[in-house]
Amino acid sequence: MDKTKPKSDADEKYVLDLCDKVLGITSSRQPDFDFPVDGYYDDFKIAVTYCEKQNTDSVNYFSKLNIQLIEICYADFNCDKQNNIIRDTAFDEKVIRKKLTSLS
Repeated sequence: MDKTKPKSDADEKYVLDLCDKVLGITSSRQPDFDFPVDGYYDDFKIAVTYCEKQNTDSVNYFSKLNIQLIEICYADFNCDKQNNIIRDTAFDEKVIRKKLTSLS
């Protein structure tokens, strides 16, 4: 793992990689919106943001763009004492699949 990046950045990439796997396409990472999102799936009009402990506020900005914002939070996963994801790919993929397939 790259020691220059915080563990939370690695968790963000891990979560987006799982979303890519579940949806079968690669997201645009850090797309240019007026609100920061981590990944965007243009084919599905889905924006994904990985919420760390310090940023768990909801945002409705994307509704006017007809884009559904999916918030995936660290607390959705099993985490260690530092709130970093304890990586269990099978379990974590189920979490992602549930979030992404429950789209209305």
